[in-house]
Amino acid sequence: MAPIHALDDELVAQLLAFAAPRDVEAFTCASKFTARVVLPRFPVWKALFCHRWETLNFRLPGARNGTVPLVVSEQLRQLFPSNISESRMYQLLAHAITPLPSYADIQQTKQYRGSLALEQNVASLHMHPVKPSEVTTFGFDGDILGDDRCVRSNVPFPTTFHVAVFKRKNPQSNAFEYHVGVVSSGYFEISISKRIKPSARRVHGEDVTSVGLVTSLFPLVDRQPGWDFRSYGYHGDDGQMFHSNKGRQFGPAFGANDTIGCGVRRNVRDGRSFVMFTNNGELIENGGNDVECVHEQWYPAVGLDSSDTIHVNFGQEPFAYDSIVDEMLDECVGKVDFVQKQLQWYVIHDSDGESLSSGSEGSEMACSVSLVDESDGYDEYGLVEDYDGTEWRQYAASDANSDTEVWWSEGEWSDEPVFE
Repeated sequence: MAPIHALDDELVAQLLAFAAPRDVEAFTCASKFTARVVLPRFPVWKALFCHRWETLNFRLPGARNGTVPLVVSEQLRQLFPSNISESRMYQLLAHAITPLPSYADIQQTKQYRGSLALEQNVASLHMHPVKPSEVTTFGFDGDILGDDRCVRSNVPFPTTFHVAVFKRKNPQSNAFEYHVGVVSSGYFEISISKRIKPSARRVHGEDVTSVGLVTSLFPLVDRQPGWDFRSYGYHGDDGQMFHSNKGRQFGPAFGANDTIGCGVRRNVRDGRSFVMFTNNGELIENGGNDVECVHEQWYPAVGLDSSDTIHVNFGQEPFAYDSIVDEMLDECVGKVDFVQKQLQWYVIHDSDGESLSSGSEGSEMACSVSLVDESDGYDEYGLVEDYDGTEWRQYAASDANSDTEVWWSEGEWSDEPVFE
C-alpha cells in the first residue's frame, strides 16, 4: 500500500473534509505528513469550525468559501503560542463552541402554559418561510392590543468565557468580516419597524415595545421585561428602566425606526454582572452608575404590545453600537487562567501531530489540553448533540442552519467542501 504522502495534498484535504472531527484528529496522529503539510495548507478545520458554529448557533454566509473572511481576533491569538498554525487554532476553537442566543424562540411564548393561543399570537414575519431555529424577524399578529407578552432567545447568555462570532465592517476595506473571539459578556440589538395591521384594535393603553433580560422563570405572558425581580427592561413608551416592577427615568423613549441594544457585562474575576442598554448606537450612560444584576444566566427578551415588526440581531449582522465588540473581545486579555478553566477545550493528546508541529513554548496557554470534559457536542460516531436550552439531545439530522443539507451520520458529509 502506498504511503499517504504519495497522494495529492488537495485530495487528502478533500478526504479529511468528509470525516468527523475525531477522525481527522486520529488521522493526524497517524500521519505527520497530514498534520504538518496538509492541514496548515487547507482550511479543513476552518470548515469544521463553521459547520459546528452553524449547527449550534447562526449562519455564517460566505465564511466557508471565503467571500466573507473569518478572522481570529488579535486578543484571542495572544492566548496561543506564537508559532501555532491557524489550522490548530480552529481545531481547538471548533470543540469549544457552545450554544449562544441566536434566534427568537417564539414557540415558547405561543405555547406558554395557561395562555390562549390567540392572545399570544406571535408570528415569524420573514418574507420567506424559515425554520423555527432561524426566526429573527417577528411580531405580535393578534387582533387585540392591550395585553403584554415577551419573546426570549433560544438560550441564555453564559456566565463564563465562551467562543463568539461577530459580523463587522472593516473600516479600511469597507468589506464585511466575521470576527472570532473569546468573551464573557453578551449583547444583542433589536430594530423596530412600523407595521400597520388593519384588523388590530386596542382595548386600552398605548403601543409598547421593550427590551431587556429575563431569567428562565420569568413569565412570558402578561408581562414586559422589568415587571418582576427576575427581569430588567428598558421601555419604549416612556424611556424608563424597570426592575421588580419599579421604574425610573433612564433614557429616551423609542419606537419605530429605532435600534435598541441590551447586554450583560460580566466580571468573571469578581463574579459580578451588570446590565447595559444602548439607543441607536449610543450607550445610555445612566449618570456613570453601573446597573448591577445577579451573576446568573440571562435570556435576551423583547416585550410586545404593538403590531410593529421586530428584528433581533445577536451578532450575525453588524451592531449599531459596534464598539461593544471591541470591549468584549478585550475581555480575555490578562485572564488566561479563567479561559483555561472555563473554555470547553477538547481532549487532544500530545502525540497529535499538529500539536507537535505547533510547539508550545512562549505561549500563555498550553494547547495540548487533556484535562477537559469530552462532551464537546460530538459523540464517537460523529453524531451531533444539540442543546435545547435545558439539556443536550442527540440527533443525526440535516444541519438546520446551512444552505445545503449536511449529514454527519457516521462521520460523513453529503456536501462537497470548496477550497479557495
